[in-house]
Amino acid sequence: MVLDGDAPTKDVKKRHTYRIIHTGSFFEKSKVTLNKWLYAIYLWSQERKVNTVVKQVDIGEKTVIQMYQYLLDVCSTKLLNTPIELGGPGVVVQIDDCLFNHKSKYNRRGRPKKELWVFGLADTSFKPAITYMELVEKRDAATLLPIIEKAVKPGTIIYSDQWKAYCNIQTELKLQHATVNHSVNFVDPETGVHTLRLNISSK
Repeated sequence: MVLDGDAPTKDVKKRHTYRIIHTGSFFEKSKVTLNKWLYAIYLWSQERKVNTVVKQVDIGEKTVIQMYQYLLDVCSTKLLNTPIELGGPGVVVQIDDCLFNHKSKYNRRGRPKKELWVFGLADTSFKPAITYMELVEKRDAATLLPIIEKAVKPGTIIYSDQWKAYCNIQTELKLQHATVNHSVNFVDPETGVHTLRLNISSK
C-alpha cells in the first residue's frame, strides 16, 4: 500500500499483455472466423440477401440465417432497452395513427383480415424526420398518452389532428399542443400545423 507522499521502494517493470480482440465476446465461441463475421455484418447492414452473403462470405445458408437472426435480436434488445427521446424544448413532434388490414399469408378464403392500428411520432428537427412507431390495440387516451409521455422530452410541441384521445395532452402531459382539422385541411392555413412529416401508410 502506498500512502500520500510515499514512494514505492522497488521499481516495477511495465508488463505488456496481449489478448485476442474477440476474447470474452460472442465471437469467441463462434465457429465462424471474425473476418467472416465482420464481412457478414457489413453485408447485413447493406440489406443484402442471405444467398448473397453465402456466396461472398463463403459460409452455409443455415449459418447465415442464424447470423442474421442474432443481429436482429441484438438490435431489438438495444432498442427495447434504450429510452426513446424525441423532441425537446421548442421542437415539434407530429403524432398520428393508421389502420393496417393484415392479409393472411396464403390468402385463404373466409378468413377475415386482421386490423392493426399503428401509432407513430415524428421528430421534425431532423431531415428526414426520426420516427417511432408502435402497434396499439386501442386508440384511446389511456393507451396513447403514456406512449407520448415515454417517447418525448419535456418542452416538446405536439402537432396532431383533432382525435379525441389527444384532447388532454396539454393538461396531463404538460406539453404544448396544436391541432389541425383533417376533415377541412391537411395543413391549417392560419397556424401552419400539419402532420405530413409522419408518413404512415397502409398501402
